[in-house]
Amino acid sequence: MTAPLLISELYKGDYSLMVALRSQLEEIARTPGLVTVLIEGAPGTGKTTMARALAMARVLSMVDAQYHRLSVERAAREVREGAALKWYRDISLAGLTETLADGQLFGVGKGVATEVGARIGIFEQAMTGCLDPKTAKSHRELIADAGRGDGDLIPLVTGGIVLLDEIGDLAPTLQAKLLRVLNGEMQFRVGTEGNTDFGFVFRGLVALATWRDIDGECHIRDDLRQRITQHRVRVPGLSEYPSEVRLQIVLSVTEVVKREIRDELAHIDQLVAADGTDKNATVLSPEWLQQVNRSAETKLPKPLAMKLAAIDWSACGQLRGLRATLRRVLCGTDLDAALAESQAAFARSRKAIQGESNAERFKRYLANGHSLSDAWFSDRHQWATELLGRLDLDDPDLLRIVADAGRTASEIKKELRNLMRSGSKSSGT
Repeated sequence: MTAPLLISELYKGDYSLMVALRSQLEEIARTPGLVTVLIEGAPGTGKTTMARALAMARVLSMVDAQYHRLSVERAAREVREGAALKWYRDISLAGLTETLADGQLFGVGKGVATEVGARIGIFEQAMTGCLDPKTAKSHRELIADAGRGDGDLIPLVTGGIVLLDEIGDLAPTLQAKLLRVLNGEMQFRVGTEGNTDFGFVFRGLVALATWRDIDGECHIRDDLRQRITQHRVRVPGLSEYPSEVRLQIVLSVTEVVKREIRDELAHIDQLVAADGTDKNATVLSPEWLQQVNRSAETKLPKPLAMKLAAIDWSACGQLRGLRATLRRVLCGTDLDAALAESQAAFARSRKAIQGESNAERFKRYLANGHSLSDAWFSDRHQWATELLGRLDLDDPDLLRIVADAGRTASEIKKELRNLMRSGSKSSGT
């Protein structure tokens, strides 16, 4: 079985942290049927990479090697480089409206609404291997396609793997729907309810990722929280890895960044060729092209790699900060300057994330005796939707704020719903 070898290749080291992490991932990967895993960690620590590692390890555990023909080296490379996997799909739920998230997750039937085309959701895409999400084919037809001729049976065997990133942003009604998925109940695309030709039961692995505290600030209903925490894995920050592992991470990320630069050059070549421009014509600046080619081929000096490995990347956004810094360094920027730029960018993003929350703004308006409509024009539907969802879930913190202001929850809910109904008529909405 090559799955443990893959996990060991991606998460190396004999330290207790790494041994425990590998043991968790191997157990999850070899568990058949519908499995859920909660992946926790700070932004940029590699939660998506871990989900992809589990997706690949599940294949290596369940599928005969003569069928998938994946070596451990190739499998690890595809995980690190973000290669497309037919049996894996991911989606970030951050910022998605309830309607959009519903369609993205579960699909939309043909003729549901004017100018709305049929599509399948990511659960069906992962479990059938369908590469065309804008299809009106029934689920039965997609399964038949996967098993016919040159079809790929890996999605059917594994059940598919789906990563739902930022699970704390999922709307309350969709939390209930997701719970039914995780309980093995039949699901339907929007507008096809009851038609079993379009019904599907997901039997694969569902990974859920968040950087928030799932037991505290994440507003998730209790029964869903209990269901998704059967397997719980925390992705370590870069500084938690042993020094040799950090060095290997730096070298691996360097190769990924260099490949991205080469891919961008190839993309420019394709655009030039498609435009019919003479390939011998001077389109790109020779100096710029020379610099970019040099950055794509430069070998990172070991002293510099070791220096990068010793940096505390928590102040730069973990792996994202490392990637951004490496790209600047490879393109000729001084390390200290590149590091300062990455730190500044991360600080700006954290300031935005850690700004006044909707609950804090809600408390401030009620405490000052303002109408909720006073806040409407700066926050609109997202503001009202979050508060209404949390009140519907009987969020104790918000209920306490309402009571302290001498108001009732039903009164606030009515006001929020009125705002949401009338908001589309307001100027600029």
